[in-house]
Amino acid sequence: MERRPVVHDPLPAARQVHVSGPGTRLLVEHLGWNAPHAELAARHLPGDRAYRLARALSRTAAELDDAYCLAQRAGGRLREDRAVIDDAAGRSAGVAIQEAAHELEQALQCCELVDTALVRLLAAYLDLVSESGQGHAADGDIGGTCV
Repeated sequence: MERRPVVHDPLPAARQVHVSGPGTRLLVEHLGWNAPHAELAARHLPGDRAYRLARALSRTAAELDDAYCLAQRAGGRLREDRAVIDDAAGRSAGVAIQEAAHELEQALQCCELVDTALVRLLAAYLDLVSESGQGHAADGDIGGTCV
């Protein structure tokens, strides 16, 4: 199970080919930018009042994308393990299913925590840019993403 490294700087993340997950899609929807990671990095350079918040927002969106990907993989593993159950495999397949179910549960809990953090960061970012007159393309209610 290969996992992307944790992104500490939004600029390198913007250069990577990034499959849009729920975190990135939330940024696209509320900020109105097709490439929100790159746009945040370009708009908020070191020394900018919103720099640290923009970096945290980008990182958290990428973390939610990663957590969602892990949850999808755990769900797939659970489906695969359930499919191989037969009378002969009984007990060992049951253990595998329990492990896969636990992995899925943990991944979903992580998604929920990161999603909550992302929504709060996005609200703080939108407040900050509206106060400073920097504006953004999209307005509206910020709801959580659904995994």
